[in-house]
Amino acid sequence: MATIRAVEIGFGTLSFTKDVVNGVPSIETFSSVVAPVGSSGDLSGGLATRNSLRVEVGGEFYEVGPDAHMLNDRKSSRTLNNRYIGTPQYQALFKGALLYMNEPIIDLLVLALPVNTMNYAEELKAMMEKTHKLGNKEVVVKKVWVLCQPLAGFLCYANQLGQAKFRELAQSNVLCIDFGFSTADHLVNRGLKINYKRSGAQNMGMSAVLEEVAKTLKESEGFKHLDDLSLSLIDKSFYKHKGKLKISGRHYPFPKCKGQDCNGDEVNVQYDCSIPIRQVANSCLNEIRNSVGAGADIDLIVVMGGSHEQYLEAVKENYPGHKIVIVDDPLIAVCKGMYFGGEQFFNALQNSQVA
Repeated sequence: MATIRAVEIGFGTLSFTKDVVNGVPSIETFSSVVAPVGSSGDLSGGLATRNSLRVEVGGEFYEVGPDAHMLNDRKSSRTLNNRYIGTPQYQALFKGALLYMNEPIIDLLVLALPVNTMNYAEELKAMMEKTHKLGNKEVVVKKVWVLCQPLAGFLCYANQLGQAKFRELAQSNVLCIDFGFSTADHLVNRGLKINYKRSGAQNMGMSAVLEEVAKTLKESEGFKHLDDLSLSLIDKSFYKHKGKLKISGRHYPFPKCKGQDCNGDEVNVQYDCSIPIRQVANSCLNEIRNSVGAGADIDLIVVMGGSHEQYLEAVKENYPGHKIVIVDDPLIAVCKGMYFGGEQFFNALQNSQVA
């Protein structure tokens, strides 16, 4: 039995196939935060251990994993640039994923890139298709296949439909939109055939939303004394403490606060973050529509990505006459689609070699 695995190293999250049971991939996801670490020991004195791993990249050590944020400081970071694959952060996350998957030999590893960096696909393949030394372990990656992220999400949706309905879908023009942390990627495709002239990426992903929200919050009298409002802290208001903003141990209503905290106590805090959220979403969809057009020839819009909820209303407003579907498990849909696509790719490869 061939070992097929998928690793999606996004700007916001890392997702990978932890296991596969009866053809269904189990996906593990955690923040793409990478914390540089020294050689110091565990300051907890052994009373607690973090769910994280230490990896070496270029002689430097980094900690990655679900609890890596506990080492968060001003040096810990998410890297947001087009040369992401060449950064120590990307390499550290990749090595961490290999260790968490715990597979000594991977017959096919599926990786993914945003639409605007697919020109690095061959370079990425060459970097990762080899034997990786990870401390006292080795992982052999025999073959690498690189997909663009929205197409992988489309494959996840196709898998939901089943073979018969997918054959019908394959004859349709589909607009796939992946709302990620750094970019919002859009892809117009007919089956697996991509219309590159109508596809692209806008630098208006969730990080842009968080930056604009941070500006609005800093304008509130009650927060002006804070020298820093980290984006990761604000990000939790969208998923971990949904509907609440936790700052300095106090919870405030989110996205709007009118002078009372969540306990009903009077506070010197007022803000309306729904305005910058809506502005970023509208700007993003305006750019997508400029690229795609009004969509008279688009039969279906498929939406994915962990931040899709912030943009969904803008999608509906820009494409009011279209059927819009949200892929199941939108946060991990790309990684799941990478695995399903990898299965088909590997089988086709094996059949071509037999023939």
